[in-house]
Amino acid sequence: MSYCDYCLKEDAKQVHIDYHNNWYGFPIDDDNVLFGRLIMEINQAGLSWETILNKEDNFKMAYSNFNIKAVAHYDEDDRTRLLSDSGIIRNKLKVNAAIYNAKQILLLTPEFGSFKSWLDKNHPLSLDEWTKLFRKTFKFVGGEIVNEFLMSSGYLPGAHVKSCPIFDEVKKSNPKWMENMKNILVIFVVMLSSSGFGQVSFTGGASMLIPFKQGVSPYGGFHLGLEIPRDDQTTLYGRFTHHFSQKSQEEFSLYAAPIDFNSNLPYALVSVNPSMNYNMIEGGMRYYIGNGFDFGWAGYGGSNLMLILNKVKGNYGNYDESLYELDDVSRVDGSIFGVGAGLGGGVKYSDARLGTFYFDLNLNYVIFAIPSSTNVSSSLYSPLIFNFNLGYRRDILWNR
Repeated sequence: MSYCDYCLKEDAKQVHIDYHNNWYGFPIDDDNVLFGRLIMEINQAGLSWETILNKEDNFKMAYSNFNIKAVAHYDEDDRTRLLSDSGIIRNKLKVNAAIYNAKQILLLTPEFGSFKSWLDKNHPLSLDEWTKLFRKTFKFVGGEIVNEFLMSSGYLPGAHVKSCPIFDEVKKSNPKWMENMKNILVIFVVMLSSSGFGQVSFTGGASMLIPFKQGVSPYGGFHLGLEIPRDDQTTLYGRFTHHFSQKSQEEFSLYAAPIDFNSNLPYALVSVNPSMNYNMIEGGMRYYIGNGFDFGWAGYGGSNLMLILNKVKGNYGNYDESLYELDDVSRVDGSIFGVGAGLGGGVKYSDARLGTFYFDLNLNYVIFAIPSSTNVSSSLYSPLIFNFNLGYRRDILWNR
């Protein structure tokens, strides 16, 4: 059962309903409110979120209404006061982290202007990249704390399932994670020659992708495309490539929750062996040397832009689905959408009767990637990839 499912139940506690409906996943513009959310997420570690929500007013009072400047100037007397306050969580590490993190936010201000501007400047990042950045900058910020903080403040998706009525309300507030989807406008332009005739060539063949990641095997696949010469030395090309799914060489485990929260059933351990494929659309310019595009042997090279969609499947082990469930927050299924750029080159041989045979390779780097949720498995993912293609090209002519 997801958090959304629980909050929509008739017997859900009001403190959860208020937070879920009005705060969870909505953007936060005020630095002090952001700092307060970080304090609450840090204090939740090892405890229930309900405990923290019930103590929220106490936290505000104890930490000067989450005023960053005030907390940054706390001294030993303030530490002693906080550690003796029964209305909050009296954990020395968490108290020290709140004071330290307030000081760190003030250090960010001269360069970035505010805590929020610092977050905006670094957005978008993957959860792993965010976690590394937070650990470098703050204290007591593990992966789960960073994930919940960024989801709850709209920097990462996943706070609400799509079937939740609050999901549309969150979208209307324009959280940062949605900006990526709006700003990705990659246009592939196909231009026919304006000379006396236009020429278009169909391409297709086998492909192999090698990701730069230890323990991940090459992917096999196929490609289809078009190539349009502007002259005998310059062409525009576009290509779709699909690389078949492969499973990870390592398994890990998740816990499936009882469907009935009131039962005494323990959580069930479920094995997971993720698999992933690659779907790529690329396009760019090619420059030919030697005999050119139409005749004999020639070499070619150029740059390209690329859209990449990775589909990830969990492949879960057996468990009793009548008693247990893996909710949307636990599942690692989903997709990763990326935009990349690279360089490529190859050789070809053209015969007027047989057509053209070619071999080329591309080295591409994914500039940024957006997972469909924060839990999508990236165990097979690599931003740096080699792609090899062996294929056949057939030319089609139109006369004007």
